[in-house]
Amino acid sequence: MEMYPNLILYLWDPSKYIKILFIIEFNRRGLPITFLYSDEEMNEANKYKGRVFINMELTNKEFIIYHENATTNKEENYKTGYGFFTKKSADAYIKHKKQQKDTSATLFCSDIRLFTDMTASEFLHHNILRDISDLPPIEVAHEHGRGKNYIRDMNLQQDWIGFVNADYGLFKFKLKTKVFNNDSPQYEYLDGDIILQAWAPVLSTETRLYICPKHKKKAFYNVEKYTNMLQTFNRFLRPYDMSKVKLKDIGIPLAGTVHDIWKHFLPDNLIGMDAVLETYILYDYLCLYKDEVSSADLILIISDITQTCLEPGNINNIRAYLNNNANLNKIIEGRKRFHDSFMHRLDYYSQITDKIMCSIYKPVR
Repeated sequence: MEMYPNLILYLWDPSKYIKILFIIEFNRRGLPITFLYSDEEMNEANKYKGRVFINMELTNKEFIIYHENATTNKEENYKTGYGFFTKKSADAYIKHKKQQKDTSATLFCSDIRLFTDMTASEFLHHNILRDISDLPPIEVAHEHGRGKNYIRDMNLQQDWIGFVNADYGLFKFKLKTKVFNNDSPQYEYLDGDIILQAWAPVLSTETRLYICPKHKKKAFYNVEKYTNMLQTFNRFLRPYDMSKVKLKDIGIPLAGTVHDIWKHFLPDNLIGMDAVLETYILYDYLCLYKDEVSSADLILIISDITQTCLEPGNINNIRAYLNNNANLNKIIEGRKRFHDSFMHRLDYYSQITDKIMCSIYKPVR
């Protein structure tokens, strides 16, 4: 948010809790803050006043219940439906934009993972959740099986971007061969650019789909081809030893190798395509606001991200990359727990299995 001063966040999530964001929302609603916070956290929150809206359609009474559930008993939000994005949520957002005479573009981001555990599936099956009927034409009350969950999630995203009249979209995109091509090898969906993820689960066929006005409304995706390409990427390209590859050879105009960037964070056998993808992402990000980007800038921002993953509640000294006078060696020396950084980059359900699998990978040379 520091780098994008015009960005306003409208957030919906039944379980995610980030203290600073909730401080901002409590202040926006004029509610007394009921949890402990530091002066530094309040000062940080005040910098973003008016730029964060959490579950804006909830009344203050509902929001207090939602907040308590998010911090102590997340399952209760599944029962009430608090925090879920529905047609009601979209309508509240559209109404707010009109009232504010806000004509700026909307980017709708979705990292949907609804009802994939047994408890949430039961809530859905027994129609305990409210406002789900506000999502025509999607029928979700009596679905069974993981495969149907994939299809429903994809359809929900497709509906949602229409609900909010979004100009841009960034969606979770996942096609499973046995699920999506029972009737046809082609799957019709919103047209967009498929983007590979860094640090996805080892066997994942999940990517991201970026949608913008230049794209057609719909496209046909070859499900089997998509699945095969992701399997090839996971099996052969991701474990490939990229440590000795020169940065210039992969399109990053800096001296040195990929190893020079990642040697502080990962053993050589894990410096593969995931590290390269993260390097690309962070280099592009740094280029947004710096005329010249150095290897030290990349190392510092990776260090900051890693430290944030290790200590998510600590906001002290995690912006070294913003300091042009930062002492790289001193900062790296002062942060000792990088041996766990790979674990913290993994998807939550694969932190154990992926570490075991990656530890037996033999670097491909």
